[in-house]
Amino acid sequence: MYQQTKKRLTSRDLQALETKEKIYQASLRILEKSGFQNLKIADICKEAQVSIGSFYHYYTSKEDVIFSHYAKFDEYFEKTATTINGENVAERVLNFFQLYSEYHLSLSLELNKQWYSPVAKLAIPKERFTYELLGKLISQGREAGEIVSSMDDEDIVQELMMFARGVILDWLYKDASYDLVKKMHDTMKRILNLYLVSGNFSL
Repeated sequence: MYQQTKKRLTSRDLQALETKEKIYQASLRILEKSGFQNLKIADICKEAQVSIGSFYHYYTSKEDVIFSHYAKFDEYFEKTATTINGENVAERVLNFFQLYSEYHLSLSLELNKQWYSPVAKLAIPKERFTYELLGKLISQGREAGEIVSSMDDEDIVQELMMFARGVILDWLYKDASYDLVKKMHDTMKRILNLYLVSGNFSL
């Protein structure tokens, strides 16, 4: 079997990655303080101490920087996907949304609010590993006979993510005044029963 070997990074490669990350982190600091609409490339470059040319070497626009945030979100799920386990689809999906909540808790409240602003959402890529992973969990549940809903798997994924975003938005609206992980767990547990075979997962 062919096995792909990882390319060894040169010092130049490492420097490029460091510069790109500096630009990204500078963008986050400005975004957190000023919001997406006030995020300017010139300010990002000044904060990161790089030239305008360097910025455009790594990113095409400020929207591209936001796009990279969602890529990092997906990378988080790629790294943690192996920790998603459970005896049935409900337990695995609840595990998924626990990771989803924990990622949001790793960010500041203000930064979370910026990611959920209408303007920033324009940069969300259409293809997401996060959605693919949840879709795989739902498909596994369907194959195991645990899901009774006549809805398409993709529609179930979209609906579950809609409810999850609703929990996050409520948590942000209330300035993180309650336990996000517990609220997400309790909410998604109730919602999941809409799709499952009766008795598969009792409340």
